[in-house]
Amino acid sequence: MPLHRAKVATKPRFASKLVDFFLTLLAIGGSICLILIVLGIVFNISIMMFRTGSMSPTITAGSIAFVKEIPATEISVDDIVTVERGDADLPVTHRVVEILKTNDSGVVTFTMKGDANDTLDVDPYSVSTVKRVFFSVPGIAPDDPMV
Repeated sequence: MPLHRAKVATKPRFASKLVDFFLTLLAIGGSICLILIVLGIVFNISIMMFRTGSMSPTITAGSIAFVKEIPATEISVDDIVTVERGDADLPVTHRVVEILKTNDSGVVTFTMKGDANDTLDVDPYSVSTVKRVFFSVPGIAPDDPMV
């Protein structure tokens, strides 16, 4: 009759524990991303990246900001908002410095200025919706336009 050796449980090796740890981190990170996507869709929130310093020191180049689209009639002086610049490729995010008028259809005309800029934006903006910045995190987005 042959003798069989009983398998002895061995402690998991360090490498195995390390792999498990990183897989757990990836799973947690993926879950957080999915939750943020769902929350963004439900609450109409998006993320903007800042590559210029026109809003420094409030929002520096390389920051990201969480923005929520709202009717332009809800903005106030000193709000930081993002608006489309007509035929320009990228929207502009600056501080509202003066609300000039609001018409009956909800279009608001206002002027803006970047915190780091010496002068107002060239032309006033007339829009019915804006994206208002409600939170920013510095140093997350690439601030090099070639990246």
